[in-house]
Amino acid sequence: MEEILTKWSCLTYNRTLVSFHMKTNLDIPSGLINEAMRLAGAKTKRAAVLAALDDFSRGGRMREMAMRLGNSDTFMTAVDLETLRL
Repeated sequence: MEEILTKWSCLTYNRTLVSFHMKTNLDIPSGLINEAMRLAGAKTKRAAVLAALDDFSRGGRMREMAMRLGNSDTFMTAVDLETLRL
């Protein structure tokens, strides 16, 4: 089993999902990673990269959901919502 785990990052074993991390080398400009660390409030470069990937993925999922849902004339406007609150 250990040999298999060293070759793939994710596999199913006895109907249990097994996953682990994969090391990757990236050439990121220092100014960009420092800005990402500052904006994310991250103490490490790894934390900044994970925060950026999470944010990017979340945005992509939101765009996909918006495309699936489309648009509607029945959505309430801010004025309609304010009227209901009164």
